[in-house]
Amino acid sequence: MRTLLQSCVRHSALTIILSSAFVLLAASALAGPQKAVRVSASGQIVLSGPCPDTAELCQDVQVTGIATVLGRVGGVLSERVDATGHYIGTGVFTTADGSTITTEFEGQVIPHQNGTASFMETHHIVDGTGQYENASGELDLTGTADTTGHVGVVGRGTFIKG
Repeated sequence: MRTLLQSCVRHSALTIILSSAFVLLAASALAGPQKAVRVSASGQIVLSGPCPDTAELCQDVQVTGIATVLGRVGGVLSERVDATGHYIGTGVFTTADGSTITTEFEGQVIPHQNGTASFMETHHIVDGTGQYENASGELDLTGTADTTGHVGVVGRGTFIKG
């Protein structure tokens, strides 16, 4: 009896493992292929001030632009910048059909003596809605900000439609 029970448990465990592997393979096959993406955007820092709970600077930025795989996008980014210019944040980008893509990003801002700044950041796609549910990918961006808070951004990366 014990041998039969052990055999049933092994068989059930093997069935679960194989079923899980099949589901993962099927999900991978249904996901879109990885595509190269190029991004060009401009925008404005719309809020900038001390963060309420730290010595960091909190900023909100609104951008509009074009991504080669997505078309026209609008985005809202919220970030926290520390005293060294290192920053982290989240972005939500909305496409023409109302689908969204959410990213988490990290970057470095380099201030210039004339009051402008340049920056580099990497976005990891962590969520999506609509036709971009389960999307993934990564974007490397570079940009500039002028003394009025206007930003310009270009970048490239990879995108996998969920």
